Amino acid sequence: MVNKIKKENFLKKIENQIIVSSHAVDNDPLNNVTATTLIIKSAIEGGAKVLKLGRIPHIKSVMQATDLPIIGMVNNKYDNSDVYVTPTIEEVDELAKLNIKCIAIDATDNKRPKETLEEILSYTKEKYPDICLLADCATISDIINANELGFDLVSTSMRGHTENTKGKTIFDNEYEFVKEAVNKSNVPVIVEGSICQPNQVKQIMDLNVFAVVVGNAITQPKFITERFLSELKKKK
Repeated sequence: MVNKIKKENFLKKIENQIIVSSHAVDNDPLNNVTATTLIIKSAIEGGAKVLKLGRIPHIKSVMQATDLPIIGMVNNKYDNSDVYVTPTIEEVDELAKLNIKCIAIDATDNKRPKETLEEILSYTKEKYPDICLLADCATISDIINANELGFDLVSTSMRGHTENTKGKTIFDNEYEFVKEAVNKSNVPVIVEGSICQPNQVKQIMDLNVFAVVVGNAITQPKFITERFLSELKKKK
């Protein structure tokens, strides 16, 4: 009962919110603890109430700067798999040590580097029953499977990032995928995927989703600059 109450308290904090995401990787100039922390602080001053972060050092630093709820994940690439969002139990343990309240895990049907998704979920639910688990999905099949496995939340974040969803987005056919996700899922649906306009957030929230994630459009100056410049290059 205590575990359920803790999860419910976390869910109440993120419901109907814009979740600000930052997970710079590799040679990105913002793949830096200080840079990420400052950008998140700026987003908080702008009104951000929930965060989603993808690197352990960044999460640690931001946790020292704010007590806002954080959805944590670890982007880690393995040579034998295309799964990179919290791909193994090792990354789950790393996040749990931070006293994180929610962990995002790749829930696609891609081949995993070590444990199966079922094994990771079973391990995490038994060892860390207080932590909410978010399934990052690419298809309706992923979402249905995540529901059956016992995830607390599902998201659309992997749409377009798997071999079988290349070229597809959450915007196709007037948010058809989002609408079906909401219809088929018994747990809350968080929508994520190249959302870059405020009116898109409003349109998506009107589809009875639980929350919306906005990343690059808020926390990535490179992306924002490229968008402005691309408009200038368009023919009149």
